[in-house]
Formats: sequence, structure tokens, C-alpha cells
Amino acid sequence: MVTAVGTGLFALVNLPSWPAAALAIAGVAAFAVTRREGARLPPALAASLFAVTSLLIMIEQVLERHPPDFGWPKQFAEFHVLGVLTILLLAVEYVRSAMAPDES
Repeated sequence: MVTAVGTGLFALVNLPSWPAAALAIAGVAAFAVTRREGARLPPALAASLFAVTSLLIMIEQVLERHPPDFGWPKQFAEFHVLGVLTILLLAVEYVRSAMAPDES
């Protein structure tokens, strides 16, 4: 349970204006660490969130036709939090896999 609290606090520091998202990350971490069937949840959520974020960026680009210049990534600032959540879910998976017993 310490892992879930630590991950939740780390998420809260990285997403101070999204406390509900930090709580959700802590919940995913708790489920992934304490339940065997939860082991696949963090990478599945990270992959799904990455796919959704990528799709939203592609749709935005097609609709708005942002110029391909140095400032292009700034056009998608509203999707930044989704990218941070993806990275936090990957961190949860790393912690879960580091805590898992050696399966060899």
C-alpha cells in the first residue's frame, strides 16, 4: 500500500491541478500491486491513453492545419495532461514489475 500512496503523491506533485487523476493513478497502483489480475492494468491503460492522445492530436492537426514549425508542439497544450498520465501509468508499471517476485 506504500507503493500506491507514494505513486499517488508523485502524481499529485506532477499534476497539482488534477487531484482526481492523481487519486486514480494511486488506485491503479494499489490494484496492480495487490491483485494478481491487476498486473496488466497499468500498461494497458498507458497504451490506450497514448492511442487516444495520438488520435486527438491527429484530429486537431487535420482540422486546424497547424504549420509544421518549431512551435508546432505548443498547439496541443490541452493534451499535455494526457501525456503526463501516460508516463505516470508507465511509472506504475515499472514499480509493479520491480516489486514482482522473480518468475524465473
